[in-house]
Formats: sequence, C-alpha cells, structure tokens
Amino acid sequence: MRIGIFDNFGALNSPPVFGAIRKGLDRIGVKHASHDMTADIGLIWSMLWAGRMKPNKEVWNHFMSQGKPVIVVEVGMFDRGVTWRLGIHTTHGVSYYGDDYEPSRVKNLSLRLQDWRRNGSSILIVAQRSDSHQWHGMPSPEEWVHKTIIELKNHTDRPIVVRPHPRQRMILPSDVSIVNPKLIRGTYDSFDFIESLNDVWAVVNWNSSPSCVSVIEGVTAFAGPNSLASLVANGDYSKIEDPEYPDRTQWLNHLSHTEWTIDEIATGYPLTRLLR
Repeated sequence: MRIGIFDNFGALNSPPVFGAIRKGLDRIGVKHASHDMTADIGLIWSMLWAGRMKPNKEVWNHFMSQGKPVIVVEVGMFDRGVTWRLGIHTTHGVSYYGDDYEPSRVKNLSLRLQDWRRNGSSILIVAQRSDSHQWHGMPSPEEWVHKTIIELKNHTDRPIVVRPHPRQRMILPSDVSIVNPKLIRGTYDSFDFIESLNDVWAVVNWNSSPSCVSVIEGVTAFAGPNSLASLVANGDYSKIEDPEYPDRTQWLNHLSHTEWTIDEIATGYPLTRLLR
C-alpha cells in the first residue's frame, strides 16, 4: 500500500499536520510519497476547491474515478487549530472515520454536552461556502437561505437571523436580518459562533460544523441528512416549534473519533483506524 500525500495544496497552517501524518505512516509501516497520482490512496487537505486547495479537486476526482480511497484532512471544530479532522472520501456525515470507539475519548478531549436549551427567541440560519464540496448539488447559498426562510415562516413567527459564512460574500434582501461573523482576536481563523448562540431557539445549517457545535452547546439544530449532526438534529422544519431533544451521549463519543491532535496523528493510530 502506498499513499500519495498532496501537501503542496494545503492551507498555510497545514505543514505541521502533514508532518505528523508522515510520522504516523512511518510508525505503522505504510509507504507514502508526495504528489503521487499512481498511489493506492490519495491524501488531500480539505474539500474546499478554492485558493491553495483548488488543485485538490482534480486529485480527488482522479482517485475516485479509479475507485481508490481519498483521505481528507481539515481543521477540526473541537479545538480549532489543535484538533484536525480525518475522514475517507469527505469530511462530513457521509465519510468513514473508523469503527472502534474508546469511551474515554470524550473526557480526554474535555468535551462536555450542555443541557438542552428549551428557551430562546430567534432562529439562526448558518450559511455555507458554495465552493466547498460539502455544498455540492445545492443551489446558491442565497437561494437556499431564501427558500429556507419562506419554509420556516410557514411554521413559526420567531425572528429569523442569517449568519453568512465568514469567507462567502452573500447578497440578501434588505429586510433579512444578518449577523456577520467576527474573527476572535489573536486566533488564526476562529470566529464567534458560540457567542452568536445567545438567545437562539434553533440553528438551521445544512451540513457544516455549526450544526454539531450548536448541538454540543445544547441548542437544537435542523440539518441535512449528510450532516455529522444528523443523528441528533431535526430535519423537518414543521417541527421547529416542537423539536426533538434526543440523547447525545453515544453521538458525541462517535464524533470525538473524527478529530485528532498532532501528537495523536503522529502515533499512527488515527490513520490505522481509517486504513482498516
């Protein structure tokens, strides 16, 4: 088995993660080479087909067309810049992250579920980037937001607020309430999403990290079927005033096995889980 690592197409903060991946592969005895299109498995940074990562789309298409797996690495959501997500084929709910789960991992990552919040006034629609593969097959973010607002208004009178993606310019009607993300001072690219959950009744998001973060924070989420939050989120907007509040314990345990620190990646264990 040989893995082609496409490390020239990573984000600016990717070199230490790629370095840990190489150490991990060496430790478990798996061969690897940079930018090897003939490898048995490809490994790319993110499925955001833009900027430095844009060439990864051709790599992903090449390996997938041959029926070969692609490991996708990207920034995590638990501790942004500290934990990194690794999955096969994609990095959202339809990806493969491994099958064995250690009950202690949630505690080791200091993850804690907040009690379900059963109050709050507004509904927060969290939009996504159109140039990410996560958004593949979807209408423009503006169109999705517009249709979502119309459908929500059929079932609720609550105020609706839209939060655009921090790197996606959106043109919305003047009567739409918008709250723009704010970069947290002193961070590489962390934004104030958790702070934006104050007084929020529900979060609506298709399949990106905010749906998972809101569920962990105790705010019910309405998400698409390929979201990592889908098992504990709602999907039917008609239930916006009476959402389900499922048990999240097992879900969080599984979710905790999608992200790893650099030191953990360097041991080879997260890669072993994927390569099984």
